[in-house]
Amino acid sequence: MELFRPIIVSLVALVVLAGCVRDFPDIPAAVSATSDDAPWPAFLPVAEILDPVAEASTLSAASAAALQRRLKRLRRRAATLNRQ
Repeated sequence: MELFRPIIVSLVALVVLAGCVRDFPDIPAAVSATSDDAPWPAFLPVAEILDPVAEASTLSAASAAALQRRLKRLRRRAATLNRQ
């Protein structure tokens, strides 16, 4: 019983606090009539969901060169930091 006392006290406190709510929002009033009649969103093919960047994963020559320069700078910075 000692083990469950904090759980019981927490649940009682939660119920008491939930009873203190004065202005509980009216959910049906928050949903407009047009949203009830809205169409379902279009489904996507599974391949597109699983691999969304498959087509955009190739680098141009300029991007590859810029990435190589950044890699060299980062390696020099790491070597400098390791020497300190």
